[in-house]
Amino acid sequence: MRLIRLRRSPTCVLGTFLAISLGFLFLQFNLVPFFGSNEVESSVPGSAILKKHIQHEAVSHFTNALIKHSVGGFLIHRGTLKAILQFRDGSPLLDGYCMIMCRTNSSSIHFGVISHADVSQEFLDTLERSGFRHHEVSGPDPRVLHMRTVQPHQIPYHHFFIYKEVYLVQLVVFYLRSENYLWHGGIKQSQISGANEPALSRLHRSNLLFGNKGQGAYDKMEFAKIKVDGIQLTVPKYPKSFLDQIPHSTFIECNHERAAGFVTRHYGNKDATGEEFRSFAKDLLITAASVLDELDVPFWLSSGTCLGWFRECRIIGHSLDVDFGMRIEDYNVRIIPAMEMAGLSLVHQFGKESDSFELTFVKDQVKLDIFFFYKEDNTLWNGGTDTDSGGKYKYIFPSFDLCWTEFVGVKVRVPCQTLSYIEANYGKAWDRKVTSWNWKESPSNVVPNGQWPKEEWPEVMQLFDIIEVEGR
Repeated sequence: MRLIRLRRSPTCVLGTFLAISLGFLFLQFNLVPFFGSNEVESSVPGSAILKKHIQHEAVSHFTNALIKHSVGGFLIHRGTLKAILQFRDGSPLLDGYCMIMCRTNSSSIHFGVISHADVSQEFLDTLERSGFRHHEVSGPDPRVLHMRTVQPHQIPYHHFFIYKEVYLVQLVVFYLRSENYLWHGGIKQSQISGANEPALSRLHRSNLLFGNKGQGAYDKMEFAKIKVDGIQLTVPKYPKSFLDQIPHSTFIECNHERAAGFVTRHYGNKDATGEEFRSFAKDLLITAASVLDELDVPFWLSSGTCLGWFRECRIIGHSLDVDFGMRIEDYNVRIIPAMEMAGLSLVHQFGKESDSFELTFVKDQVKLDIFFFYKEDNTLWNGGTDTDSGGKYKYIFPSFDLCWTEFVGVKVRVPCQTLSYIEANYGKAWDRKVTSWNWKESPSNVVPNGQWPKEEWPEVMQLFDIIEVEGR
């Protein structure tokens, strides 16, 4: 028997290999929409390359539409901004196929836009022709909520663009509020579940969307243009500053409906009472907040000022002072000279940094009390000092986080768990108007805390150029 050896030409081998590869790619592109990215990644080798392709393609289409229609969109995706920061060492960003954009291996990316005016129908139509499906989340305009005679209209909060079933581009609409900060709306589960978009629902459940935790507030920012992976992008000029704000950006809107009800019940037609004090107190609050912000010292509205925000969305006309809270570890020795340079005179310094520290400033006959808080187990407390007897008092609060709000036109912090904070200080009857208040006896959370030794009195009870101001 003769054995005949068949010879295969290189061209034949190459053609066979090419046909198999094309067939494999065809299956990948057609399987992805049906199974989703997670299932494909686990069962089809090489799907990571396909995912990169879709990711890069989606971002490229989206940014091209931004540029074409002059939409001022800017990148806010945390993972991508962090990746960009890694290459900000003086060297140019790597310009290749998805070397930055795809480092996060994410199935979504986030952009922002300031004001919805730029988001035209032509922009949305272009994205639809590029293969995106669109879903919009809207809500009431918070900038008119305080106007009791105006019915709040709906404004867009977020735009979602789904690409090839597996990739999501979120466009967050930021609005400039009070000319000094940026705000975005929150996302409710019902607004997502009603969209009938599996990719969107999956990301919402995973807390991977801007707005999942509610409203957010950020400092105004500048922007820069860069080229990444061959894609022209606009990014925050100072990415680290923006990234640092994300975990602490939660915003709480004052309840204007509750405030209107309280004012109607307790003030009636005599709402002008205390307007002169409110004017002076507002000026003091804005000045003091500016000083502390400049020093990068976090503070929050405390005591009667926090109650005024929560209950009336304004300063209480008969409170006679402004109250800030601050963690003792955030105390900065520059606070006193900076306040005095801004026109606030230090009149009291009680306690010491290790115990019951308190500073009091005066401007235009209005007091600013800064209470310093100390952590103890699962509580926080601030102290009080009786200058007649040397007695010490402690005001105990349940532990709380800090959120942003707007008060007298300024972005300031308040305890996120505001109700429990208010009830700790004022009890369940916080929604009643009280005009008589004893700082040592009236608060629900005050307890005696011992006595200052007489030899320490000169240190722990310092009074400077005392100006007679009613109340405490």
